[in-house]
Amino acid sequence: DLGASISIYTKDFLADIGATSSSDLLVFATGMEAAGPGGNFSGATNDINAAQVLGDAARANPQQGSRTRGLSAPNFTRGFYTTDIAFDSYNTETVTINRGPNAILFGVGSPAGVVDTALLRPHLQRNTNKVEVRYGDNDSLRQSIDFNRVLLPGKLALRLAALHDEERFDQRPAFEGKKRIYGALTFEPYKSNALRLNFESGRTRANRPITVLPFN
Repeated sequence: DLGASISIYTKDFLADIGATSSSDLLVFATGMEAAGPGGNFSGATNDINAAQVLGDAARANPQQGSRTRGLSAPNFTRGFYTTDIAFDSYNTETVTINRGPNAILFGVGSPAGVVDTALLRPHLQRNTNKVEVRYGDNDSLRQSIDFNRVLLPGKLALRLAALHDEERFDQRPAFEGKKRIYGALTFEPYKSNALRLNFESGRTRANRPITVLPFN
């Protein structure tokens, strides 16, 4: 019932298009321009002294270089709380993109809108197992697991996901290596009460490609 332009992308859709990062997804999203090696927006300007050209911010945090409707970067959030943690599909349930000014966030939000990530939640009724290995261009290798365990049927469940991703690019010696682990616990003693806990730890080492155009 919100008077805003909203798109929701599910985990199945992310799998269908092979998207693992915000750049992979936003190039397909309506009204969005994605930064990063796989994106369609470099952020370069006609001033070679501008921060976008000379600075390293876009390479250090490409997610924040994305743009909505040609305006500016949206707020990236988890559960509608602003976050600097890069989005990755290994622990993502859905991505909701709210384009344009809104009152979704607490406090001051970007006029470009919000890109919100909903994290994986444990299933209370069934155990699930998923192991994924992806081999890509330039000998890139991505491995992930996703396990769900019901501890008390209908009441208590645990979910664990982990990622090991070594990505290589055509630009040498550019690379990005990620090791991340995520866990979530859901406890529903009654239908009207739920306690949810989650944690994530990880490390990223990267020398990402230069995305600005050549200049003299």
